[in-house]
Amino acid sequence: LWVGTGEANVSQDSYAGTGVYRSADDGASFQRVGDDPGTSGGNPLVSHTVFRLTFDPNGDAFAATDNGLFRYSASSAHWTEVLDPAETVDNPPYDQQVTDVAVVPGSGGSSVIAAIGWHGPGNTQNNGFYQSTDGGRTFTEVKPTGDINAADIGRTSFAYSADGSRLYAIVQ
Repeated sequence: LWVGTGEANVSQDSYAGTGVYRSADDGASFQRVGDDPGTSGGNPLVSHTVFRLTFDPNGDAFAATDNGLFRYSASSAHWTEVLDPAETVDNPPYDQQVTDVAVVPGSGGSSVIAAIGWHGPGNTQNNGFYQSTDGGRTFTEVKPTGDINAADIGRTSFAYSADGSRLYAIVQ
């Protein structure tokens, strides 16, 4: 059982998260995932809000947060930021809120899609859909097709058909 922390609604009294936690005993106890013993337990997800957690078939995890997308490598047990268009300084704020992430079914974990969305005013320069074809290590922006207005992408939720041939997106 994995749990992301933080309040996913943005307001002056929202609570920041303390990271992602995992239970190996059906929820009786939890340990934070990805602490770095070399930096006194430092963890890049502390003080972030986790909007969504998803996993690839290889055991790696993705955390969509209020300040970028992070990838957890099961082999190294560390989080790495893989999508942050505004880079490390999120100023103006809210311009890289990754509101959802999904691994494409049937891709073996090689295809991943993420959404950055904030309904202003302002700070929408990075809004859009981003796709990875290398297992979520790098991302490029892609333009949506169908009835989605690419100029008006806000907080988005994804769902794939079971075979991965169709992507559904709810854009708020």
